[in-house]
Amino acid sequence: MTSIRELARAIRDVGVEGCEVLLVYSDLAYLGPLTGISDRNTYLAAIWDCLREVTGSQTTIAMTTASTYLCETGADFTLENSPCDRGVLNEYMRKLPETRRSLHPFVSYSAHGPLAEKLTAHISKTGYGAESPMERIVAARSRALNIGIPARYTPSLVHHAEQLIGVPYRYYKEFPNRVFAGGEYVGTDYLLYVRYLDADIEKDQKVRLFRHFAERGHKVSSTILPVGCKVETYEVRELFETCIAMLRDDPYGLLTHPPTKRPYRR
Repeated sequence: MTSIRELARAIRDVGVEGCEVLLVYSDLAYLGPLTGISDRNTYLAAIWDCLREVTGSQTTIAMTTASTYLCETGADFTLENSPCDRGVLNEYMRKLPETRRSLHPFVSYSAHGPLAEKLTAHISKTGYGAESPMERIVAARSRALNIGIPARYTPSLVHHAEQLIGVPYRYYKEFPNRVFAGGEYVGTDYLLYVRYLDADIEKDQKVRLFRHFAERGHKVSSTILPVGCKVETYEVRELFETCIAMLRDDPYGLLTHPPTKRPYRR
């Protein structure tokens, strides 16, 4: 069992203090129970308070609050109430009074802190790419923090890079879900840059991207709690620039092999 003090020490040890934005990914199943805490809400509040205490009031904490389940259902999205499907800590943060959430029904991000409004307001309808929360996170002095889930499984900025480069194995798709905010209907036909399902795409980003990241002299700092939960951090812009460089040189650079089935080929 882990104490909050041990978790705070681990987060400090990997080096997140002083960043403008902390992009948090977590899978709390790896962390497990916390000493002296028995109920769910107290557990999540303790982890959140730990993050806020370690980072300080000048750091903005950001998390994905995506609700990709809506792609299949076609149901309405309500900015203030639609739950996310990216984990219990993400959903806890989304519901905090001072949290700001970006207006996209499928790939929203939420932020809490001085830059919350700047990261989430007036974004495009494309999810990633220009005028997206991820573009603004990359532009800030940001670090990613992974609790439990390894860093190589969570670089959502890969989708941002793929969209900016325009990789051929993805295309824009409109969805008819109605979107509401502030009690009013604000539109529909929001976009996702989705993969061609009939192309033989096999991603290799978990290995290849982080190998290139290391070869460029960058580092994932990590420590392991006594229960075996790994805590990792890296510079967001460094990983983004690594990904862009790979895709610039080879649009299939994140795949195990160039696809032999290319429905987009004329």
